[in-house]
Amino acid sequence: MQRVQGYLPATVTIDRIDPKKGYEIGNIRVLCRDCNRKISRPGSTQQALKMKVFRAVRECLVSDPERFPSDMEVKRKAEVSDLSGSTYRVRFLRHRWAHHHKRNL
Repeated sequence: MQRVQGYLPATVTIDRIDPKKGYEIGNIRVLCRDCNRKISRPGSTQQALKMKVFRAVRECLVSDPERFPSDMEVKRKAEVSDLSGSTYRVRFLRHRWAHHHKRNL
């Protein structure tokens, strides 16, 4: 079998039927890795972080529209220790802000 991006396509995982319960008989099932990823919800935590970061950027820009906030300011305002994947969102917003700001000078 050929590896694709560091994992075997047919890799199986053990999934909990009820995530609030532990890995015990009657609460586990075997799924392929891709199926398990599709039904789990780790993205919901990322979505919450993305919204916190977006709101933090927006609040900073409302208070000082002439200057885009630094990553440190965004982290402080969002009350997070790490921007994680939201770093790319901040870069995108910074780029769009700079493009718009430059055009309106």
